[in-house]
Amino acid sequence: MEAVDLPSPTRLKWELPTECVEMIEYSSHCALALLNDVDLEIFVHDVYGKGFMKTCRISPDAYIQMALQLAYFRVREIFGKNALDPFRLILGEIRALNFILLCACRMLGNSI
Repeated sequence: MEAVDLPSPTRLKWELPTECVEMIEYSSHCALALLNDVDLEIFVHDVYGKGFMKTCRISPDAYIQMALQLAYFRVREIFGKNALDPFRLILGEIRALNFILLCACRMLGNSI
């Protein structure tokens, strides 16, 4: 294939009303403030992966939902029943499954 010489790009010059420029600058400032106000911790989990979820025959979304509800049970267990009152469990089946997982882990001496 033959190399083709292309012209250098030229910077576009926009003519925007002052109100638009001010709104763009304000929005940029707000977005940066929100971005700088985020506390983020990333945990690497390499004990198992998506293959485990597939063997359980559940979707990744359902797996995460169950993991969150298991965490809910553990927080309530540690900090008391009213610790997470604003958060309610929705499905009784998931509650039962999480209870079974929690009991099984305790019996095996493992932690999830």
